[in-house]
Amino acid sequence: YAFQAAAALRQVCFLGDAPQVGTDAFLMRAQGDRLPFAVFYYIEGKSGWTTPFWGEEKYPTVPWNGVDVPTVTGGVCGETLRWELDADGVLTISGTGKMYDYSCTGPWGGEPEKIRRVVISEGCTSVGTLAFAGSVELTSISLPSTLETIGENAFWSCRTLQSVTIPAGVEIGMQAFSLCEGLTSVTLSE
Repeated sequence: YAFQAAAALRQVCFLGDAPQVGTDAFLMRAQGDRLPFAVFYYIEGKSGWTTPFWGEEKYPTVPWNGVDVPTVTGGVCGETLRWELDADGVLTISGTGKMYDYSCTGPWGGEPEKIRRVVISEGCTSVGTLAFAGSVELTSISLPSTLETIGENAFWSCRTLQSVTIPAGVEIGMQAFSLCEGLTSVTLSE
């Protein structure tokens, strides 16, 4: 419980070898919610970083030079999917196949207030569980016709999301759009 309830924490930077950290070191609440939106940085070449040190949690882990303030603008979000966040706040998912499911938010979650628009390219077949949860400045999303599933809580608490068009036949997970208070229009395609 070393950092329990450190809700404002957005990044954790490690200067040495991977530490021995208990699986509940970043526990947020008694219910078991994990730290939202944090990115873990480590220096390449230090030992112990071949697997995440906190167990099965999927917190983003990114190499870091140990000097500059780390910023991440792209990476992997599925076996054959990549993501990139541009300076205008457009998060683009490209490639094919399923997006990973997450235990708190996707790897772009270090600064969710920077995401204004999400564009998921043709070829992507799923939006992962909790992938965009808490992206409070997200106003629009573009979903591909290849989409098959939207995971549970995928867009949870995207409070400024205004409208969404969901392609035909998409399975929508429980609470996928819960607490999207700005949502005024939902279109379900035939």
